[in-house]
Amino acid sequence: MNRPLLITIIAICSIVYGLFEILISIGFGFSSFLPVVQQNENLTVAGVQLMSVIIFVIGLFTLIYGLGMWKLKAWSWWLAVIVNVFNLLHQLYFILGSSGVSNTERYFTVLFTLILLGYLNSKHVKSAFGIGNA
Repeated sequence: MNRPLLITIIAICSIVYGLFEILISIGFGFSSFLPVVQQNENLTVAGVQLMSVIIFVIGLFTLIYGLGMWKLKAWSWWLAVIVNVFNLLHQLYFILGSSGVSNTERYFTVLFTLILLGYLNSKHVKSAFGIGNA
């Protein structure tokens, strides 16, 4: 089966975003050694390094599912769903846990993630990946 056009776009965006996240995580990890981070009472070196590792792992999974989506691998569909459900829960946690903070970008991320999950679960996309009896 031919790859749907929107899956091609999602695959390319996921590959680029995954690479971007990996590069950001490396820079973020190195920034933990800067004096401004080490002298900031609101930041800990371990906290910055942990955040760097989390960003790296998310970037790596995003890159992997982007490459798999390009090849219409069934496992990439599952990985994309899992990563996006995790992202949705992560965004909702911050929206519900913040008070007095603008969450406009988080609302858009939730909306986009819900649309993406809906698209991934459409019959023609699932059949393109060979998922279920779609």
